[in-house]
Amino acid sequence: MSIGYELTITPLQLLSFYNAIANDGVMMKPYLTSSIERFGETVQTFKPTVIKRRIASAETIRQAQFLLESVVKNGTAQPLYTARYRFAGKTGTAQINYRKFDRRRSNIKHRASFVGYFPADNPVYSCIVMISEPTQNGIYGGEVAGPVFREIADKCMATRTELYRPLNTSPAPQLVNRRLPDAQLGLARDYRLLLEALDLPHLGPADLDWTYIEAVADTLRLYSRNFPEEQVPNVVGMGLRDALYLLENRGLKVVVSGAGKVVLQSLRSGTPIRGQTIKLTLN
Repeated sequence: MSIGYELTITPLQLLSFYNAIANDGVMMKPYLTSSIERFGETVQTFKPTVIKRRIASAETIRQAQFLLESVVKNGTAQPLYTARYRFAGKTGTAQINYRKFDRRRSNIKHRASFVGYFPADNPVYSCIVMISEPTQNGIYGGEVAGPVFREIADKCMATRTELYRPLNTSPAPQLVNRRLPDAQLGLARDYRLLLEALDLPHLGPADLDWTYIEAVADTLRLYSRNFPEEQVPNVVGMGLRDALYLLENRGLKVVVSGAGKVVLQSLRSGTPIRGQTIKLTLN
């Protein structure tokens, strides 16, 4: 029984077991609908039903929860780990024609699975993914079924904002300095709107298209920045939106890495444009 081929169990039965572990040992009866309505009126309600109040001791359940989360942190599902939320589970790989196995023939087939729950610290969802005879990305549960589980979990977590701690629960951070913003490059109308919203006086011509900001003593000054149509522009210092607008409208293909403002571009400014690919590094 250490491998498990003598045991027959349905995916729903296995999921119910893992759901009980997530539920601190309380096993619930699976059901598909919570209520039936007719013309907007509820005619029948289905309440959660407890099958067994404790499938194991509290200590055993805690150990199982720890082990299942460890599978994701440093076990067979480690490539699926994310720092955004915690989840727990177990990978599984089975030979589905085990009785017909013949070492002289390569007719062995597999079933890959991953079953678990999330978020691990306060479970809301349990999920099982089973893929028979996988043909891409490998044969093991961590390689085939695990990524499907992770994508489902990502989308579920993205739709449940109440599972995340609000950003404004802690005191607002204090400004680390009082320096005026400078060396900013982008669309002039955007920077004028921002500076006016922050009540920061500034100087510069009113008909600017592209601009960069420079702090001179206690004054912000906007200077004109022009970009030739047929040459690669210098977008270092721009945000990604402005850089993409400028480069793609000139027929360049853009590849981006990082986040923030552009700190490096692969094509030198002034290079003639011939539909090249330019790589931007942001920081």
